[in-house]
Amino acid sequence: MAITIKEMLSLPTFNKAKLVAGDKGQSRSIRWVTIFEVLEDLDQLESGELLMTTAFDLVSNEFLKDTLIPNLVRQGLSGIVIQTGYYLEEIPEALIQYGNDYNFPVIEISKEVTFSEITKVIHKYIMNKQFEKIHFSERLYKQLTDIALKGQGIQLITSTISELIGQQLKVYDHNTNELFTSAQGPFSIDSEIIFNLIYSFKEEFDRGISTYKSIKLDEGYLFIAPIRSKQQVYGYFVALKSQPFNEFEEIAIQHASTICALEFIKISSLKEKEDKLQADFVEQLLTGDEKDALEIYSKGEALGYKIGTYETCVSIVSINDYIDVKKKEPETDVKVLQLMLKRLKENGLNVLFKLFSDKYVLLISNPHPHRVSLAKVFKAISQAAKSNYQVTLSTAIGNYYKEFIDYKRSYREAQETLSIIDSVWKKEKCLHYNDLGLYKLLLPLLDQSPEILCDFYKRTLGELLKHPDLLETLIVYMKKMKSNDAADALFIHRHTLKYRINKIESMINRDLLDFNDRLEVELALLIHHMFEEQSNASLPLPK
Repeated sequence: MAITIKEMLSLPTFNKAKLVAGDKGQSRSIRWVTIFEVLEDLDQLESGELLMTTAFDLVSNEFLKDTLIPNLVRQGLSGIVIQTGYYLEEIPEALIQYGNDYNFPVIEISKEVTFSEITKVIHKYIMNKQFEKIHFSERLYKQLTDIALKGQGIQLITSTISELIGQQLKVYDHNTNELFTSAQGPFSIDSEIIFNLIYSFKEEFDRGISTYKSIKLDEGYLFIAPIRSKQQVYGYFVALKSQPFNEFEEIAIQHASTICALEFIKISSLKEKEDKLQADFVEQLLTGDEKDALEIYSKGEALGYKIGTYETCVSIVSINDYIDVKKKEPETDVKVLQLMLKRLKENGLNVLFKLFSDKYVLLISNPHPHRVSLAKVFKAISQAAKSNYQVTLSTAIGNYYKEFIDYKRSYREAQETLSIIDSVWKKEKCLHYNDLGLYKLLLPLLDQSPEILCDFYKRTLGELLKHPDLLETLIVYMKKMKSNDAADALFIHRHTLKYRINKIESMINRDLLDFNDRLEVELALLIHHMFEEQSNASLPLPK
């Protein structure tokens, strides 16, 4: 604990003291008092100390007059008290000038006041505040612990601290999703600013370098304390005040963050169990043997998911370049999942999920399928994931069905759609099964008679398959259908493109301007794409 210069000057002992310079530095904190008669070995001084001196060697030392205040400021001292009447009759003008320039308090006392009296008064004040701090800390910790032991949760802890400091508090999880807000007072700061500030200090909090941050903003003072236990940060306490937070308020918020960490551990453990039950249920619905309908409905009810009540579909979301993403930021998949669940919930959708390898399989129940477009929701999620976490998503959506026995069908549709996304678009695509178009016609053949399709595309493309550069030229040309556009996309001259197209037509014995020939070539390319990555071994198949 400490005493500020302003508080010190209000004590009776300082009735006759004069603040001759550094008026704007009165908020500086004093943690101890040090007496130096000779101002030579100042390197022994420490930050937060108040220096008291008779300035014995200051009278004739012009260099010391010019360097004393800057050196004390550099070392982080709180201020300097100079006793006049022994060696100095008045404070030198140079010290007053430097004190004002650096907002460093320079205080003059007369020789009637002894240093021992000042030291005793200040140290007693500091010790009393220290005991008060300890008593406050113990009392608050007991109060918060009682709340936690009674199972009254984070919300009551937040409200208790909010009432104590007279300011509104917000609680965020580790991914800066707002969890709780106390009712006390307004919170006039944009959530995006809070998100950016937390993110900027995240590494310091995660590594335990900082236990809190107090930031001066235009709106006031923002206090951020991580909710931490051992090496794990579970979330953040955030408070805003018009004035700086005092030590008791800082203690209160930090105690609350410690107790809340225990609550987060408990919640996290329960959440893991709930997620495991959900995942097992999803796997049973989509890949298991048929079960008794009553058992299915009962399990769904226990998980808060009413089977057969609303139109339900399966969506599969794949994080592209998953291994590289996990190496760069191990928690990205968790953040993406939380983002998805939050956005889907905001749109009134009920969700169960399971992670199969690098893909999330979501069972989504939509009370208003004609009002809420799942494709639009997932496109917005993809944009947010790309913006916030620098990852791209591929999303496949199956059809809606009401009976649980048809959920497997929706799952199969989503799998087939994702397979087409992987082979044709490669990544960053959101596609509904009903939008597969021509691919949908080919999927049954791919399942039942793949050799027919394989034979067709190999016979049609022939020797061209051995020339990847010419195959790429053909693909781009078929998409663009304009020589100039295709040449620009391939970064070649249009005469070079014309030469390549002539060579391709000769190799495959087709005229690309002929409708029938062109249709055969487009089908062959499409089937070729499907065969490139048509196997999707990471997802179990419905039985």
